[in-house]
Amino acid sequence: MPRLLCKAFVLRSVRYGENRRMLDLLGENDRLISISAAAGRGRSGAAALSQAFVFGEFELFETQGRFRFNQGELLHAFLPLSEDFRRLSAAAHLAELFCDALRSGQTVAGAYELWAYASQRLSQSSEPLFDVRIAQYRFLCLLGFSPWLRDCSICHASFEPGYVFQTHTGGLICPRHPLEADSGGRLRMSSGLRACLLYLADCRVEQLFAFKAEESLKKEVIAFSDRWCEEVMEKKYERLKIAEDLENFSFQTEVEIRESERESEKGMKEHEI
Repeated sequence: MPRLLCKAFVLRSVRYGENRRMLDLLGENDRLISISAAAGRGRSGAAALSQAFVFGEFELFETQGRFRFNQGELLHAFLPLSEDFRRLSAAAHLAELFCDALRSGQTVAGAYELWAYASQRLSQSSEPLFDVRIAQYRFLCLLGFSPWLRDCSICHASFEPGYVFQTHTGGLICPRHPLEADSGGRLRMSSGLRACLLYLADCRVEQLFAFKAEESLKKEVIAFSDRWCEEVMEKKYERLKIAEDLENFSFQTEVEIRESERESEKGMKEHEI
C-alpha cells in the first residue's frame, strides 16, 4: 500500500456516513486530491484536519487509485475564516471555483501558492468580498483565461478611454468597430480598471493585494471579475451575492436605527421645550 506524505489545504469537507468525510485537498503539486478521512475524536489529528480551509500535513495511503488518510498534523487552522460570515462566504466561493477548475485532475501552476496567499489575506481582510474578486481574477488568469487588454483586439489600435470589453471574445474593441446587437456581454473599460487588471494578471503573487483603490474602482473590479468568471466557467456563483445582500441589509438596518434614534431624540427635546 503506497504511502505519501504531503502538505495541503482542505478546500472542501463533506460528511458521509456516521464518522467519515470526503475531503478535497489542494496539494503542493497544484493538483486536487479527493480522499476519504475518519473524522472521529482522538484519531491522531484526523478530526482537526477534516475541517474546511485548514492547512496541514497528511499521511495518505493509496489503494486501487483511491486515497485515504487517518493521521496527520494540523499546521494552520485559519480560524477567522469561520468566525465571520463574509470571510466564510469568500473562502467558500473561492474553494468552489478552485474545485470546479481542478476536479478533472488538471494541474494549474501557481494554484497552491495563490490559495496560500488568498486564504491568509481573507482571514485578515476588512474587505473580504473585494479581495476574493482579486483572487478569483488571478486564478482565471492562471487557468489561461487572461483577457486581451493591451489594445483593440481587432485592429490593435492603442488603448484610449471609451473602449469596450466584449466578454464572449475576451478582448477590447475600439469605437472604430461597431458592435452587433447580439454580440454578447459588454463592459465599459476605464483607464483605471484596465491598469488594475493588467497589474493583477502580471504582478508577483505576494504583491497581489498590496495596492489601494478608490471605491468606484473597487466596484468596477468586482463587476468585471464576476462577469469574466461567469463567462469563463459557464456558471453563476451565488455565495458572494448572498453575503453582499446580507451586508447591504445590515447596513440599511443600521441606518434606519440611527435615523429612528435621531427622530426620538428630536422629539424628546421638543417635548422638553
